Amino acid sequence: MAKKNYGNYCTVNGIRIELEEHPTDFSIHATADSLDGSALDLSVEDISANYSRSTAKSRAGRNKVMEEVRKRNVAHHVYVEKDSKQEFTINDRIFVRTGTAETLQKIKEEHQLVEVGMMVSTHILKVTNATGRNPIKTANMIDELDDVEYCSPQLMVKPNRHQTPLSSASVLFREQWYLSADLIRHPDVDPRSDIEAPEAWQITMGDPGIVIGVMDDGVDLGHPAFAGKTFDRNGHDFADGDDDPNPGPGDFHGTPVASIAAGSQGSAMVGVAPRCTVLPLRIDFGPLDQQQTLREFQFASRHADVLNCSFGFPPLPFSIFDPGFTEEISELTRTTSAARVARRRWSVALLA
Repeated sequence: MAKKNYGNYCTVNGIRIELEEHPTDFSIHATADSLDGSALDLSVEDISANYSRSTAKSRAGRNKVMEEVRKRNVAHHVYVEKDSKQEFTINDRIFVRTGTAETLQKIKEEHQLVEVGMMVSTHILKVTNATGRNPIKTANMIDELDDVEYCSPQLMVKPNRHQTPLSSASVLFREQWYLSADLIRHPDVDPRSDIEAPEAWQITMGDPGIVIGVMDDGVDLGHPAFAGKTFDRNGHDFADGDDDPNPGPGDFHGTPVASIAAGSQGSAMVGVAPRCTVLPLRIDFGPLDQQQTLREFQFASRHADVLNCSFGFPPLPFSIFDPGFTEEISELTRTTSAARVARRRWSVALLA
């Protein structure tokens, strides 16, 4: 009887996903500057603050160099879903829901796993060197146990920022056609496409006590679009782990997003709610770690009334998000909204 292959599939949200190993690429739990790619005969690029992606010259070369890398670092295959051809990276996390504490303890002991967090009733476990197999194989073995509701690895996909290349020309009010029908001049644009911002401004232009969080690749705090604006003092950079939310090299998406929401009425473009306060939050746009992302949303919920996230994911025939993650976000939205409304007499935020 052939031995079962636990490494060519996984089950996510009840859907079996057939996986293939990428022929040349794998991920390494290390940054590119800490690796000598030339000595290893492969190209290396950072995909997050802690992970890099490496490309070997061939499948045989990949296997050989992975063996060499694993002497000093954790390395995993990059996986490809057979039908959609979507690529996934994995880290050392798996998600488990089980009926009893006894079963969970048995799983941790038998597979040498360490619990590192929870999302509602989902346990987040970390695969260790003592486990002896990668997270996909480990999760599939656990998923077959009778007292386990489900067990899946964390499939990580890089978010896409909804952006277009920056223009060298200044974008001024007369060019912000979406604010008012009076500004729409192109015959291909429906004259009803505006949001009637000038009419709304007759009621309110926002209030400094209303905080709009912008979770993106950073906000240029010195940009003319924010002349005279006071930013929320809780601005944070989750990518670098400090309190400087300015963009990094090559990042330009969060600045126009924040200016659309709450840009000052100065020489640059006008925000929809120019008198509101902006909370700039810079995040890592590498493959998304659900536990880290949840921490970021929890932080934002403590400080912002409105949160903008102008990024998304490629279309997939299944959801990569663990049920515990979606339940946490739903509960966070419900309880945060109730708490903030309770301590405000009113709140108005105008967003496109």
